[in-house]
Amino acid sequence: MNEKYIKIPPIASFVKLNTPPILKIDKKSKIHSKNQKIIDNSTQFNNSLNTIAILSVLLCFQVAISLNPHSGESQPPMFGDYEAQRHWMEITYNLPIEQWYINGTHNDLLYWGLDYPPLTAYHHYLLGVFSHKINKNWVELLDSRGFESVTHKLFMRLSAIIPFFIFYLPPLLFFFFSKSAKKSSSPVLLASAVLYPVLLIIDNGHFQ
Repeated sequence: MNEKYIKIPPIASFVKLNTPPILKIDKKSKIHSKNQKIIDNSTQFNNSLNTIAILSVLLCFQVAISLNPHSGESQPPMFGDYEAQRHWMEITYNLPIEQWYINGTHNDLLYWGLDYPPLTAYHHYLLGVFSHKINKNWVELLDSRGFESVTHKLFMRLSAIIPFFIFYLPPLLFFFFSKSAKKSSSPVLLASAVLYPVLLIIDNGHFQ
């Protein structure tokens, strides 16, 4: 019997071996990357120091302004916008929600009637709760109108400063120091936002 042999070509002729190219490390690129990291870390550190400095100056301004007279101080019968803020705590704490915006025996809308949206009303309700725990005379229904004292003034000032740092400041920090923000200008923008004179005077000197 004649045997026929089939010559099979080697597998290597069918399979193309894709060997990855040898990576060449560019020394200049590596040095540049390292330097960039150092610059970024330095910028971040400087921004942190600048932020602390800005917030320290802000707090000093807030406290300094708070030491001055407020709107309507010792000026009956309406006692100014300071009294309006205190009165809203009185109303929201003592009356049911459905009576907050309605004129009635215990809610004279001609005497600093609540004319801000419900979110503001809820905020004043929470402040009213704290106010009542400290001194119930501060929010006594009707009898607390025009109430003034050094301790109450301190409470009112803090009721403006603390929410500022809890609710207003964090979004600013997130916005100005996010990855998409220009790091070099972030402290300047932050200072412009929080040290805005009108905002400082109205929040810490006029209203509360």
